[in-house]
Amino acid sequence: MKSGLSQRWSTSILASLPDWMVILDNADDPSLKVLDYLPSYGRGHIIITTRNSAYANLSCNFQTLEALEPESAVELLLSSSGYDGSSDNKQSALAIVNALGRLPLAIAHAAGYIRLHQCLKSYLDVYNESRQQLLRTKTMAMFEHYDLSVASTIQMSLDKLPAHTQALLYLLAEFHNTDIPFDVFKIAAKRQFDGPDLQIDIPVDENVRCDSEALSSILCQNGKWSEAYFNELIEPCLNYSLLRVTRSGETRMFSMHILVQTWIQSIHGTTERQRLFVHLLSSSIFRHSWSQIHLHRLIAPHIIQRVLIDQVAWSNKWALAFAVDEVGNSTWSQKQLHDVLAYAEATFGSDSPITLAIMTDLGTSYDRSGSYRNETALTLHQRVLAARLKLRGESDIETLSAMSNVASSLVDMWRNDEAESLYLKIIELLKATVGPDHPEVLKAESRLATILFRKGDYQVSLYRKVTMSQRYDTQARITLAEKLRVLENVATSLHILGRYSDALSLFYKLWSMINRLLGPYHSTSIRVSLSTAGTLCQLGRFSEATKRLELDFKHLHPSSDGDDSSKLAIHPEDRRNTPEGLSAQRLMCFVLFCEGNHAEAEERYATTVAAHLETLGPDHPHTQWVQKPLAEWKDPTFIEYAIRLPTPVAEETS
Repeated sequence: MKSGLSQRWSTSILASLPDWMVILDNADDPSLKVLDYLPSYGRGHIIITTRNSAYANLSCNFQTLEALEPESAVELLLSSSGYDGSSDNKQSALAIVNALGRLPLAIAHAAGYIRLHQCLKSYLDVYNESRQQLLRTKTMAMFEHYDLSVASTIQMSLDKLPAHTQALLYLLAEFHNTDIPFDVFKIAAKRQFDGPDLQIDIPVDENVRCDSEALSSILCQNGKWSEAYFNELIEPCLNYSLLRVTRSGETRMFSMHILVQTWIQSIHGTTERQRLFVHLLSSSIFRHSWSQIHLHRLIAPHIIQRVLIDQVAWSNKWALAFAVDEVGNSTWSQKQLHDVLAYAEATFGSDSPITLAIMTDLGTSYDRSGSYRNETALTLHQRVLAARLKLRGESDIETLSAMSNVASSLVDMWRNDEAESLYLKIIELLKATVGPDHPEVLKAESRLATILFRKGDYQVSLYRKVTMSQRYDTQARITLAEKLRVLENVATSLHILGRYSDALSLFYKLWSMINRLLGPYHSTSIRVSLSTAGTLCQLGRFSEATKRLELDFKHLHPSSDGDDSSKLAIHPEDRRNTPEGLSAQRLMCFVLFCEGNHAEAEERYATTVAAHLETLGPDHPHTQWVQKPLAEWKDPTFIEYAIRLPTPVAEETS
């Protein structure tokens, strides 16, 4: 704009007009003093189109233009490319517009390409193979007055960024394009990018040291973290709409349009930057600290969406696997842990502390996978215990921890006599080694109470569990995970004893806490929700039980209709045939039958039996139990009790 233009508007042009409108189009440059060009005379209207979010402060009346709605985006693509609105065409078009982030310019360019080459069905394959080339494409027949491609439009903004801001943006492009948590940068930087907190000494890797220095040079000023400096780096990205910032509760999140991310990755992506991304994430991971589990939930989708390259440090891969497993995605984490374990055995030896720690994590992951992986978990824990006994003897705290893991697996497998004998030995050794109030002692006593309950000592066991939960409340060293586990044991015991109202109250409280902490898709959240549904059924509250089970099914099958996981960066695992999934199927059959809806119950019964046969085989106790006629089913809320204690405990203790 020429100097003095604002003055001429107000004196020679606008002053003579009763009404006027001024439009400042593409006012993106942050250095532009836009107020110098805004008339202040008469009754006029001013419209500014800009990608610079800072200009929103000029008025309380501003409109943020989002991506097109899916229906509008599909209609634009089909009408502009000359295709009709058949169901097949709409399905193909929806996949294309979603890949383009429903950006109008990108959709219009794609439509021109599709019209020219008549390739609606194959366009997405071509795009995935040649993204950089297609983003550079200009369709002049459609844009006679706009000759910039999508790529050119993005690159113009990138070229205006300071070098340090570019480096940060390129690092951000390695994340999933939505829900990038600010806390990752803050926590990792405050820890000086030292890598994960694995609670074990690991050899210093030269590549890891170089990655730490590189991240510090990008994110820190003079080697020190400053949130003000980070905000200064980010601000140009916000001004050019290359990033958006939102809040989720107390957490600040960043996101970038998928085409911005695609262009940056295709032009500026490097192996080194992928390695930096992984090291940044792993440096924000804390082991044995449930205070950080919320952050682990936020970063897990960003971890899973990446195929970890060979250059990623083994310690970083271990940390990422731990974090992902902690928040409930065992399939991905177990694959990584197997790779890390193989590396550790080859590099450090099968009896090294590092190898044994990784083996323990893998065994614990299989424990979390439910009763169908207990044998594998037990084998791993027994290997660790044998090595610990040989290296440190049975009175060492690490050995006793390994012994507890073996005993815990035995409990999960209902090998109660073996587990009881081992726990009694563990408790005696622990009391002599670390004292009676050590967290490991309380954990062992809690598990022993479960064994006593199974062996028929119901009232004594329940008393011990309640007492244990009270002792846990006064023990600062007991983890929240263990406290919640004891509460779940108490609630389960109350249910088995027929004290359903007391059990329901505790299950509701538990589910609220666990759901808030771990999220609705975590196996623990689903397990407690299923227990709640089973207890509601025993109280005759069938409608409430059915609604809860329907919600559980959506969380077990994330791609089902009505599920809200589409809002998540990465869909959770499909777990219909996991222990929780099969439990949900059994419970739904039982609730429907008890409610009197026999036709639907029998229909689901056939599907449930088939799922058990396919997943577990015909000889598994769970499969044999579900094949009984529905009319003979007893309460299946806790299947192991239903199998092993066919006469309800409540009847025996009434």
